[in-house]
Amino acid sequence: MKPQETKQNSHLEYIDILAVLSCLAVVFLHSNGIFWSFEKSRWWVYANVIESVFYFAFPFFFMLAGATLLDYRKRYSTEEFFAKRINKTVIPIVFWSILGIVFNYLMGSVDVGIFTPLNIIDSIINTKANGETYWVFICLYTTYLAIPVLTLIPEEQRKGAFSYIILGFIILNVTLPLISSLSNYVIPWNIGVIMPIGANFVIYVLIGYYIDKYELKKSTRILIYVLGFLALLLHMLGTLYLSFRDNALNETFKGHMGLACIVYSSSIFLFFRNLKDSKFKTFLYNVASLFRKQTFGIYLIHYFIIATIRKFITFNDFNFRYRILLALVTFLTSWIIVKLAQKMPILKKLLS
Repeated sequence: MKPQETKQNSHLEYIDILAVLSCLAVVFLHSNGIFWSFEKSRWWVYANVIESVFYFAFPFFFMLAGATLLDYRKRYSTEEFFAKRINKTVIPIVFWSILGIVFNYLMGSVDVGIFTPLNIIDSIINTKANGETYWVFICLYTTYLAIPVLTLIPEEQRKGAFSYIILGFIILNVTLPLISSLSNYVIPWNIGVIMPIGANFVIYVLIGYYIDKYELKKSTRILIYVLGFLALLLHMLGTLYLSFRDNALNETFKGHMGLACIVYSSSIFLFFRNLKDSKFKTFLYNVASLFRKQTFGIYLIHYFIIATIRKFITFNDFNFRYRILLALVTFLTSWIIVKLAQKMPILKKLLS
């Protein structure tokens, strides 16, 4: 095998691994909704651990988009770019959102009044139909609008331009406001002082592209891994401490635009991007290969599985092991259903 082919295959392998890992992490987060019902108890501490560890799930959507779509002009036109996005994501989301409305009615969580044109449109646009699990796609669609503009930056100038945007965003939009918040706003942060480019998850698109395309020195990578671990601890322990102090959920260190999330998510992405060919990587890829063609479908239907399990099976939400089991059962059940459904051409288009 030629060196170029080996590099390309290695690239596809890590992308597939991260896509499956992201999908699994989403299911864990949505099986752990009890985190948002704060209480000074052991069960909430465990819920906080799950929430913190898998918090990279949604940033990965955008980082993977950056790694795979910012070079789309080499493969097809902008018209084709948008046509593919509509066919692959918009149409399935609309279909499964409408199905979610019907499902919620049959489950008794909404009444017949939901079936009006305005309510249906509201449920789709504001992602109310499926436990609000589709919110990430609305953000993803807006980043799709930015990608054609970003691709106009010449490839040889992107490293400098993206470095400037990423660094400016982390300093102005993330770090300084956090410092102001932690100091009890001794000096209130002027929200007008921001890096406007990179907002609404576009920053993750740039980070994903940067990590994918450019090699970092080993010492730099190690530093980022250390910072990523510290960011995880900051998110987990900071949220624990402040919430127990306030006797209410404190979200100072939460948020996908927060420093902890950006650094933590970037460190994991970087780790898998630079994972050397080995038995361990081969094992991960072989496992990922089982699920990679069903990840989108799993994301689309896992809400239905969780809701059905909770409806018909007595479930102890406060039990850490049950929540882990719920996530694994949901993921595997969704995978089996999607895999079988993809054998039918119509459903394959709505689940792939």
